[in-house]
Amino acid sequence: MSNRQPRPASRRHAARSYASRRRKQEPSSPGRSIQHEPVRRQAWAGLVPGQILERYKPGKAPPLKVLDVLIELFNTLHTSLEKTVSHKTRQERSQFLRRFFRDLKLKGGFKMVPDPRNLGQRHIHAMVQVWQREQLAPATIQTYLSFLRGLAMWMGKPGFVRGPAHYGLSLEQYQRHENARRDKSWSAQGIATEELVAQVCAYDPRVGASLKLMQAFGLRPRPPWCATATARAPAPTAPPASGHQAPVPMFACHQALPFCIAACHRGPRNPDHSRVSRRGSE
Repeated sequence: MSNRQPRPASRRHAARSYASRRRKQEPSSPGRSIQHEPVRRQAWAGLVPGQILERYKPGKAPPLKVLDVLIELFNTLHTSLEKTVSHKTRQERSQFLRRFFRDLKLKGGFKMVPDPRNLGQRHIHAMVQVWQREQLAPATIQTYLSFLRGLAMWMGKPGFVRGPAHYGLSLEQYQRHENARRDKSWSAQGIATEELVAQVCAYDPRVGASLKLMQAFGLRPRPPWCATATARAPAPTAPPASGHQAPVPMFACHQALPFCIAACHRGPRNPDHSRVSRRGSE
């Protein structure tokens, strides 16, 4: 028989509460995204990418499964520099590659989805023709070809993806243009700005206040959002927007923000500058 006495219930309760209050162990990389930067599989420990890909035989392994393995191995890496890419690039690149191989069957006219390691020039030619029919922007086509060059680098095929002219693209179809080809402003589209902002204010006063700040100071969307989110903190000077000679102090946005929100709550004005009550307008 043991002479050891059982712990009192109060001590056991205190031990459990202490364990529940302990700080949870943080992941090794606080910025890790499980979706775009997954943890390396235990079955791949000690193996190089070539040995991992040998487990997926061409013609036997599903092509999209092989593509997922390539994305999991290489999607975090830059195609030409020794660095990692942003989560936005990882998401856009993985989404495009999966859509590219699905569209080879859905839009490209191929009966089967090819294994990524068996990708040929005829597949790229077919998809470039699809992009031409869909009239994609030159910047979009350049981005897509860049993603395909990255895929070729992952498979050890540098130079596999040729220049845009090789696939029948004219200079106008793949050359970027810095200047806008058409006026994209609200007034050019025939949108009643004041009425639209009033509708936004009725739906969400803070979003409406951001729009009013953009109108008053000629700002891009980000500075008003920052002013709305950090209205109590001192803010630095905002970068100069297009058409402005001097930067707009952010504290001016902070000072104007309460008035914009209050104006949104009061409702729009009539043509005679009298306020319309929200209850009467409904």
